[in-house]
Amino acid sequence: MRERLSRRATLESLIAVSLGVHAGMAGARSGRGRGHGETKPTLNRFATTVAGAEFTGIFLTDVGRLFFNVQHPGAEAHGRYRPGAIGAVTGVDMTRLPRDFESVQPPKSLAEYVKIADGSYQVLAEGGDATVNGKRLGIPYLKSGAPLTDGANPDFNGFVPDDGGNGGYLFANWETQPGMMSRLTLERASDTGGWTVTEKRNLDFRPVEGTWNNCFETVFPWGTPLTSEEYEPDARAWFSSEETTYGNGERSVEEYLGYFGNAYRYGYIDRMEPVIVVGPNANVCGGCPYDSHPNSNSTVCRDCSFNPTKERRSSAPRETRETGGAKGVYKTTEAAKGLAGGVLRKLADASSTVDPENTVANPDNLVVLPDGRVVVGEDNDLHRPNMLWVYDPDP
Repeated sequence: MRERLSRRATLESLIAVSLGVHAGMAGARSGRGRGHGETKPTLNRFATTVAGAEFTGIFLTDVGRLFFNVQHPGAEAHGRYRPGAIGAVTGVDMTRLPRDFESVQPPKSLAEYVKIADGSYQVLAEGGDATVNGKRLGIPYLKSGAPLTDGANPDFNGFVPDDGGNGGYLFANWETQPGMMSRLTLERASDTGGWTVTEKRNLDFRPVEGTWNNCFETVFPWGTPLTSEEYEPDARAWFSSEETTYGNGERSVEEYLGYFGNAYRYGYIDRMEPVIVVGPNANVCGGCPYDSHPNSNSTVCRDCSFNPTKERRSSAPRETRETGGAKGVYKTTEAAKGLAGGVLRKLADASSTVDPENTVANPDNLVVLPDGRVVVGEDNDLHRPNMLWVYDPDP
């Protein structure tokens, strides 16, 4: 009987793989994953994406169906993936994927196509496709009707099955400012193991002043999707006519809404349910409780920890606050120390052992299979193309 690894042990082992520690750990060589020893973790390459793209949107359904996207592919990629593609792995149940499956090998020339070790990759939709809304998929529009983006950045996916179990709804984030989400209605094509797309729809968040840089997504067990707004805007720069910050976005939000927006409405985890965004019963799941005016006198606004008029002290070191260090660096560093502890120190000492072709580089999103294996997608400039790995901490 296998010894069950704790969640913490699995995460620490995965961190070790991501930084290339190979002592007692196997890389993804050509051939199969056998022959590494009975107790050593293994790392197999399940897929490679196209030139210029990163892996996003990795989502595993309860019955083993895997979705992932091709974000911002380069000009070398085949046209079927451009400007960005939402897709699914067909013909394979990931929960039954053999532990010793043969790793797919990186292409020897510029990557035009997605390659996978088992099954095939089906493109379900591309940024800019026509939708039932009369707009283009994954593209936010200015109040004037002009498109803001080209639909190159599909990010995380969340699948909600229908009552019959033969189809469902695939919600996808689009990493833009203002943000965007779309919904595909899917039916299972039983003869091929693939999917039939019966409807493509953009979700309209303008009534709640929009979303922001929708990145991560997940689904509650009862079927409610959650979308996370990444890189919340710098409110100090937002409300100052004299300060500018990279990606601040207040102008694009103003052009999107038709009026000047409120930075404090963004940077939340939003759920796809009816919400109240003003008044004493406001909730933060649909946006900040403020209305358009951050000086609201309502109790929920006055007591809110994000109220710009409420004095707060920073816990960061004084020198970090005064020099305006990189946003989030202090918090991230402290969190990393707490998570991995001595593991990170060992990794730093072993960094000279990195084998680039057979090491996870900059893991960006992942899912855990029922048997404890971890599917890891990359976002980096080291691997061209980026790779999708299956890490087995306890083969």
